[in-house]
Amino acid sequence: MHYSMLTTFTWFFIKALHMYLWLIRQNVTITNYMRKITVFGWTFPAPIIKAVVSLGGYKAVIINATPRMCWITDLLIHYIVNIGYYALVFIFTTGIFIMIVTNILQARHIKAADGKRKTFRKQLMMVLSLFLLFGLTWAVAFFSYGPMLIPSYYIFTVLNSFQGLFLFLYYYHIQNDVAGYFSDDPENSSSTITILENYLKLA
Repeated sequence: MHYSMLTTFTWFFIKALHMYLWLIRQNVTITNYMRKITVFGWTFPAPIIKAVVSLGGYKAVIINATPRMCWITDLLIHYIVNIGYYALVFIFTTGIFIMIVTNILQARHIKAADGKRKTFRKQLMMVLSLFLLFGLTWAVAFFSYGPMLIPSYYIFTVLNSFQGLFLFLYYYHIQNDVAGYFSDDPENSSSTITILENYLKLA
């Protein structure tokens, strides 16, 4: 279970990196791109899990008297491995989120003369989809202590219940998007504005 959680954080990082290469950098050639990110996404958390096991960090935790689960009982390990790891991912994904939204707003400003501005509702849905795809809703975990412990559980559950739905909608519509966004061939590479315009269709 802990491995799955850390893997989820790692894939949030990879998703943000992918969007950065697609929408911001462009003209980047990465050989065996899918293979590399897949290996990285599924193997990077493994050494962390092994380190926690070697430190004896996993112990049986009793929940509501009878149910038991294996989890980290040492708060120091928890804050370093879980909160600390996600904090790094959160900083990176938040930075990419701000960069992408800024570029999208600039692209929309350029197209304002054509009178093709989307409604506020569609803009909000587009930003919300990015917010969920990057896993920024997991930031609620920063407040899961003291009087905010129980409310944070409810907020976290409600916000993240839409994660799978938005992933499905994103990958369903992305099939109609532009191709060749990891090519260093100028003839096969679209401009930032063109890519952003196509990305806005996902909203």
